[in-house]
Amino acid sequence: MPRWRIGARYDYLNADNDISDYVDGGIPLDEFLEESGLGDEGNPDRYTLMLDYSPSHFSRIRLQYSQLDTGHEGADDNDILMLQYLMSLGSHGAHKY
Repeated sequence: MPRWRIGARYDYLNADNDISDYVDGGIPLDEFLEESGLGDEGNPDRYTLMLDYSPSHFSRIRLQYSQLDTGHEGADDNDILMLQYLMSLGSHGAHKY
């Protein structure tokens, strides 16, 4: 098993935000857009990079950075930096320890 790994990921959502059902249902358009943050247009996408290190078979440390563009005009991008520690306890089917 490699001790160091790097990864990249790209996510894209083609958000066909058809809000006519809500507006036709009696919710005013301005109120709906303000409360939900959804508009008729805007396709969110996200870029993610990660680096992880496995000091043993039972543990992994991962550093991950993501940048989310919500696709809405005037909205700021969301930057997320995450540090994870993953571990497993006890024996498992692949090995008899």
